[in-house]
Amino acid sequence: MRAICAASFAIVALALPGTAWSICRGPDLAGTFTVSAKSSGGYGTVETTCEIVVAQDGTVESGAVCRSASSKGGVTEAKVDGGRFDISRACVVRGQIVIDGNSSLVTFARMDRAKKKVYGTGTNVVDGSPLSFTAIRKEAAVAVQQPSPTPDPAPTRVRRRSGWFWN
Repeated sequence: MRAICAASFAIVALALPGTAWSICRGPDLAGTFTVSAKSSGGYGTVETTCEIVVAQDGTVESGAVCRSASSKGGVTEAKVDGGRFDISRACVVRGQIVIDGNSSLVTFARMDRAKKKVYGTGTNVVDGSPLSFTAIRKEAAVAVQQPSPTPDPAPTRVRRRSGWFWN
């Protein structure tokens, strides 16, 4: 009976994505993310890139600049005014970001196992059309220390069957 219960639990755990492979908390969203989004609507296909900073409590810092390019021509820049994101224990992300006074909703997103990417869907700020996005955590620069060169050891004298030799 225990084997059946354990097998049933394993099947249920595998059927519930997120709960079986990762537990997330609010601070997991903190950091700097490079966001790439793509939407299609009245303005044609619009590709947007931003670099946003999310605080420990999930708030989006204002001041970042987003750049958008439309398939109908033109490149625009807009300023991030703020926003807020929440993450569940199953690593599902929901929230909004405010760009030039317009709210863009994240309707469904998920953080990956390594907690380095968030990918999902939402609505375009300008015309409400659906969008898909990927946010990749920007890693802090790590200084790599070069090993110091070691001097060659002094030659040593070695005795072999055929006589003495220098190494």
